[in-house]
Amino acid sequence: MHDLPVFIDILTYGEILNMIPVSEGLSETKKYKIVTAEGNNFFLKMYSIDVYNRLKGEFKLLKMFANRGIPIAQPIDFGICREGAFVLFEWVDGQSLGYSLLHSSPEKGYELGFQVGSILHRIHSVTLPSLGNSLPHTWLSLFESVLHTFYFSENKELFPPIIESCLTYVVEHFELLHSTSTKILHGDYCANNIIVHTSGLVVIDFALIISNSNNLYYDIASSLVIEDKYKNYSSGIIYGYFMCDPSLETWRKIKLCCAALILLSFSAKSENFNACLTRDFFNGAIKSVIYLEWFQNSCDIPTWYISRKHSTQTQQIY
Repeated sequence: MHDLPVFIDILTYGEILNMIPVSEGLSETKKYKIVTAEGNNFFLKMYSIDVYNRLKGEFKLLKMFANRGIPIAQPIDFGICREGAFVLFEWVDGQSLGYSLLHSSPEKGYELGFQVGSILHRIHSVTLPSLGNSLPHTWLSLFESVLHTFYFSENKELFPPIIESCLTYVVEHFELLHSTSTKILHGDYCANNIIVHTSGLVVIDFALIISNSNNLYYDIASSLVIEDKYKNYSSGIIYGYFMCDPSLETWRKIKLCCAALILLSFSAKSENFNACLTRDFFNGAIKSVIYLEWFQNSCDIPTWYISRKHSTQTQQIY
């Protein structure tokens, strides 16, 4: 019998044969793959008891997403365990989308991007229920403090060129981040948090955030992989989300949130800020010639964007 870190209620889902630690991901949350004698597999995440109320709100939202047919890892249960709190999900077999993209043609990349954008739009379309103050709120306050640190830094000459370009753009367009309406963000919507399953794409590892509607572009920004070999994929995301070529105003908001995410990522990388963001995003962006050209170019519509009118995948997905 395993020395299970959870109470007996999880055993109601089957006789547990094994609990395999899962190391993927950047968070320090303890994660396990649970294998049962009945042939069912589950994904267990362990948390401090301090975040129980937050988990309760997140679980309610995830059940809502699942009930609306949004392709996510099905939430099964949440509760109390010896180490604090737990959330139990179905186990989703498959490869990460990030891995699949490495072996995808430009045409396939555009199709996958279109699906990723479409799913994100469905997530953002969910009406926010009454959850009190259980979920973390906008990342805007965090970003404002980081922006202040960058702007008044005495070491600006040591920043990579893209940091200076992003900082300038954010300072000039910061007012675009403000909005009065409230929405739900995934919080870390990137290719490594999407599984390519036999039934299609499945979204995992939500870091749910309540934010204003303009900050929805944060999710879009974090999903993009703006390197030359992935521009079809990123273009597909944009069209899949908006179902049209974005307006100039929309491009400015996307560009602004990309700049904000790069600054947050750089800050987290250098100062260990505990923020919900993807280090892979920073590592890719900091080396991306396309990114640097976009932020140094006065035109807000990026040269990397491939309109559906010019995609060879158009007839297959529209």
